[in-house]
Amino acid sequence: MENEIIVLLPKKDVILKESIFDYLPLYENKIYVVNHVSEEEFLLMKEQINREGRLRERDPNFDFSYHLHHYLLFHHPKNAFTYVYDYDHPKKNGSYYIEDGKLFFSEMLIPFPNNGLFYNTKKDLKIYTTATFQNILKYYTQEKGKETTLQLVKKEELES
Repeated sequence: MENEIIVLLPKKDVILKESIFDYLPLYENKIYVVNHVSEEEFLLMKEQINREGRLRERDPNFDFSYHLHHYLLFHHPKNAFTYVYDYDHPKKNGSYYIEDGKLFFSEMLIPFPNNGLFYNTKKDLKIYTTATFQNILKYYTQEKGKETTLQLVKKEELES
């Protein structure tokens, strides 16, 4: 299921047979959030869409059968990068981010679930994937089949 995603568009929900890594670069001009769900949760969500034509999360009275806010990625076009959230370590200082196809870490960035920009912004797209934080790290730290090191960046380096 890593090559499938569920996208909540303004008026409908769709299941797409493509990787999150192939889909996101097409929407750099949109505000989006990507949530991680387990494979079991993803199957439940697919059943909802196939049976009802949409996810039940659009109903404010629905009791969710999947993890609604297991945040993974957040992108706002006003930033030159995409935030990556380490949901297994929510108290970690700093944040990972993707810029120009590379993964970085900055101790100066606030993780996006704690960032006012995230909460005060209407999202154009909400996306669900079974890709994990570890999948994101692995994808963006590999280069043509050989491992590269994660680039740790301090604020001074960002500004120079």
